[in-house]
Amino acid sequence: MGLSAGPGKSSAVERLAASYSAVSGAFVGAWMAKDGGFLEKHGLQVELVYIAAAPKATQAALAGDVPIGFWGGTAVVLGRLGGADTVIVASVVDTVIFSLLTLPQIRRPEDLRGKTIAVSRFGSSSDFSTRVALKRWGLEPMKDVMLLQSGGHPESLAAMQQGHVQGATISSPTTIRARRLGYHELIDLGKLGIQYHHTSLNTTESYIARKPDTVRRFVRAYVEAVHRTRVDRELTTKIVASYARTTDPEILNEVLDVWLRYSKEIPYPSPEGLKTILDEIAPRNPKARTLKPEDMVRPTFIREMEEQGVFRALYRR
Repeated sequence: MGLSAGPGKSSAVERLAASYSAVSGAFVGAWMAKDGGFLEKHGLQVELVYIAAAPKATQAALAGDVPIGFWGGTAVVLGRLGGADTVIVASVVDTVIFSLLTLPQIRRPEDLRGKTIAVSRFGSSSDFSTRVALKRWGLEPMKDVMLLQSGGHPESLAAMQQGHVQGATISSPTTIRARRLGYHELIDLGKLGIQYHHTSLNTTESYIARKPDTVRRFVRAYVEAVHRTRVDRELTTKIVASYARTTDPEILNEVLDVWLRYSKEIPYPSPEGLKTILDEIAPRNPKARTLKPEDMVRPTFIREMEEQGVFRALYRR
């Protein structure tokens, strides 16, 4: 987009690919890092690629094709359970930011019994969020309520339109489109207060070992981009419009408002968010009980920046 992050561009340019797993308000910081010029400022020429649903993004990271990316913590845990060395280096959204949209006649959680809900993919953040919510309502996933993987949030809405499902766990901007079509927002899952790595910056231990400075620069660029989204609504809106492929002000404002409501300034990766994931997976995969949340987070890069006064300078504390 030809937008500049300001002075300080590094002379040594490194090329790499990074991924994001949904067109959602959770990824506003990632889009700003790329299109706002922050990655370039720190010497990184990044191809930011859309890989629908976190499990596929994890596979790309393990293959080395896309070694770093923005996706949910469930995929990090599933990677570990499969023997991979996936790890979280920053986490800016620590709760789920989905809504469950349903057919108009479904008014209460208990009305979901015997119904089917669309999620993007099994192992994705939408899948995790739905399972946790159902259990809180006394409903057993894949028994009382079936789950169908659609491939992405727009696809989940399409599945409901086509009559394949009676509900869909989606995020903005797809939520607005669903409401306009007359579907009922049963619940904003963010209001449940679930501790969870909804949007984290993830990579592998092996990539950190090979390219520690690359990861360090990437995290720094992301932190600066997150700050810019908080102080420059005009620029942020332009960037969101390009990814959401819309100029609809209602959609753009909701995407940005969701991001500002749930994102945090200092994105320390939270072991508590991983514990929630492990607790949910353990009944289906007992190996989850052997994993330690603290082994899957690397707060080193955020801690370095805090010690260097980066956050104080950005937020004028």
